[in-house]
Amino acid sequence: MRDHVIRVLRAHDLLPYLRLVAVGAADTGQAPAWGPLVDAGLAEVVAFEPDEAACARLAARHPEGWTIVPAALGAGGPATLHLCRSPFCTSLLAPDMATARLFTGLAEYMEPIGTEEVHTRRLDDVPEAQGAAWLSLDVQGAELMILEHGRSVLAGAQVVELEVQFVPHYQGAPGLAEVDAFLRAEGFLVHTMRPPQGRAFAPIVIDGDPHRYLRQILWTDLIYVRDVRCLDRLGSPGLLQLAMLADAALGSIDLAHLALRTFDRRHATALAGALERAWLEPRPRQPADPASGGAVVALGA
Repeated sequence: MRDHVIRVLRAHDLLPYLRLVAVGAADTGQAPAWGPLVDAGLAEVVAFEPDEAACARLAARHPEGWTIVPAALGAGGPATLHLCRSPFCTSLLAPDMATARLFTGLAEYMEPIGTEEVHTRRLDDVPEAQGAAWLSLDVQGAELMILEHGRSVLAGAQVVELEVQFVPHYQGAPGLAEVDAFLRAEGFLVHTMRPPQGRAFAPIVIDGDPHRYLRQILWTDLIYVRDVRCLDRLGSPGLLQLAMLADAALGSIDLAHLALRTFDRRHATALAGALERAWLEPRPRQPADPASGGAVVALGA
């Protein structure tokens, strides 16, 4: 885990404890960026997942540091959950099969297999979600709906990670422009993105792999952070949270440095300078690893 900011804040007795909210937390086998923070006891996770079996798997895999909330988030009240052949495609929005069939291998995953009536909760109505520093959403097109009913939680967050669809493939799903306009109005800007995912246009299959594509991207995870042009408006606890997440979870030590400089101007501290020294100095030599046959030296880069 990248711990430059953690070491600086701990040395100054300013290290915050983080709450991380994951909406649509079914285990995909991919480790979340903030996972090491939880493993190190520096953060807790509040995870929302409507599927009971998925909740059980999450609880078994994460016996400590995670609170599993078996609930579907949305606009509040009754809603229809659209079950798909792949559980990772199940959504509060009906799949747009006409669009899915344009692409190799997508319609098979999104094929409807039934519906289930559920009662949704508004994110703002869930006490466990309040105070979240990081908010992750992966809910197959329903991300914007949840955010619109989670403005109170969103107001306290420093980082938002969510899946966006460049080619909406659920009925009524917003596109990138709508999601981006909402989050910019709430005080966020795009910071980075995960590698985009796409598909070839059917019936083309690239090198025998239905998941490969040439140029057409369909979705990705975007990571938003507080508007870096307006960090003076962010509260001091939020600046420390942002610095910690930027370094440890995003590998963005430059953003962490910016947040600490803003904190320094407000409190006449010298955290940014301490971060520079922590980043540049070699880490202490680690004991020899018998498996590797030698000592391991980790540099703070």
